[in-house]
Amino acid sequence: MRNADKRKRFIKAFGRERFLELAKTDERYERLLPIKIPDGCQWLWRHFQRIWRDAEHDMNGYPIITPQTVLAYMEYYCVDFDVKQRELVMQMKLWAIETIAELRKKKDSQ
Repeated sequence: MRNADKRKRFIKAFGRERFLELAKTDERYERLLPIKIPDGCQWLWRHFQRIWRDAEHDMNGYPIITPQTVLAYMEYYCVDFDVKQRELVMQMKLWAIETIAELRKKKDSQ
């Protein structure tokens, strides 16, 4: 189950205010909070999420996102990323994979 699903389930049962109160004091609920994306990066983040979702996956379950994948996305959706934005998408991919690996490691150790 994804964090977003757990968060939605809790909010549906107990309300958003209760969830936010618990997130301030309890680490288990704090990690269910959505990632804070700076306002200037929201557009690129939404595109990254779409690239991530639509990408093929390797045998470990990680999306295969290469520069060619980004270029194909740009062509298909008629989106024009500059070079820096393309680099940021690739950095986002590395960050996401590292974060998933850490979460899997924590889950396996419990």
